[in-house]
Amino acid sequence: MAIVPDPPSAQIGEHQLKSWKLVTCVRQLLAQQLEGQPQPTSDPRRRLAAADYFCLILFGLFNPVVRSLRGLSRASRLPRVQEEVCRSPVSLGSFSEAQHVFDPQVLQRVLQQVAAKAAATFGQNEALARALPELVAHDSTLIKALPRMAWAVWMDKDNPGIRLHVDFEVFRQIPQDVAIEPAGRC
Repeated sequence: MAIVPDPPSAQIGEHQLKSWKLVTCVRQLLAQQLEGQPQPTSDPRRRLAAADYFCLILFGLFNPVVRSLRGLSRASRLPRVQEEVCRSPVSLGSFSEAQHVFDPQVLQRVLQQVAAKAAATFGQNEALARALPELVAHDSTLIKALPRMAWAVWMDKDNPGIRLHVDFEVFRQIPQDVAIEPAGRC
């Protein structure tokens, strides 16, 4: 069996990546959230820490050039990514395991802290500023899910899906709350 290398378009370079400072800020908040919490397991083979996992996932979201977990795994091998985002290269198996090991509520609390610090950015009109602080846009987006996500059954067992609910503060231009539910739940 011949090993076929990734096409050149799949290679990611440090010069294509951004949002380094935001990840640094999130890492500090994650350290506070994770301080004193017991590790999910003491397995010596597990080298992926919760903070590294969450930072790498966020980093991937902030960088559209990273299109998959495989691409994120490749990006984790870059020296600057290892310095500022995660401490060591992350395998696909570690990503797969991490989604079952680490509590996503930790990341949700950190993102709420970041959102609370965001300043209003929607224009300089004072009358508008007084009228819009309470305006919240609600969005519910349907996303096709993986077949193994049994909890996400939507129409039938062959059509799993999730619904991403976002409450967005219009004046401050930030998400107020985010929830992921099975697709059939509004």
